[in-house]
Amino acid sequence: MRVVAPFAALGLLTVIPSPLNTARASTLGRSVAYFPLVGALLGAIVAAFDAVATVPLPPTVASVLDVGLLALLSGGLHLDGLADSADGLFASGGRARRLEVMRDSHTGAFAVAAVTLVLLLEVASLAAIPRSIRAPALIAGCASSRWAMAVALVAFPAARSEGLAATFRAAAGPVDLVIATALVALVVLPLLLGSGLALIGAAAAVALAVGLFARSRLGGVTGDVCGAAGELSFAAQLVFLAAR
Repeated sequence: MRVVAPFAALGLLTVIPSPLNTARASTLGRSVAYFPLVGALLGAIVAAFDAVATVPLPPTVASVLDVGLLALLSGGLHLDGLADSADGLFASGGRARRLEVMRDSHTGAFAVAAVTLVLLLEVASLAAIPRSIRAPALIAGCASSRWAMAVALVAFPAARSEGLAATFRAAAGPVDLVIATALVALVVLPLLLGSGLALIGAAAAVALAVGLFARSRLGGVTGDVCGAAGELSFAAQLVFLAAR
């Protein structure tokens, strides 16, 4: 199961097809442990693209292309989660109404505003990061933001008895989060040293804040909420590195 789990994480978090059958619920749950590795892979691909793009292009233009490529490689999964979460979490009514809004395929004003602002924040922050640390920033940011999703999945109950979050919650446990934490530390700390530790802390803070807000509004997290936690965590980390 542990051998297959990394491929389950790859198939879930990217558009890269998995070479193994990873459909079992228990395998999906165990894949949480390897979210940071998949994030590091995505970050490395985007960083390689960025190294080429920043030669002929200004940093702002390259940053737009970087963020677009990352969204493409992720299948728009986290942006979609951010959009649905913004509409649902800020909807009026009770818990059932908010969950219903999150399942609605229509895009509301909160969704448009959230996605637009977060993408602008990511592009502006990445453009402000010095070229010397753009590659480490992308790899570390992608790895720790995917770890933030693991934190949200393991630390909070599922809002529904069915769905992706419920499937993960039933099989993922503290051991998987410990493995994910060890892996994100192995990726991030050598790349950014002291800033890497702060980066992981920022990812944890965002994941816990989003999870607590979702629990107060929905009774727990959903797959969309976890995607939102990852996207918001990535933006927060780019802001932190830009400020540094």
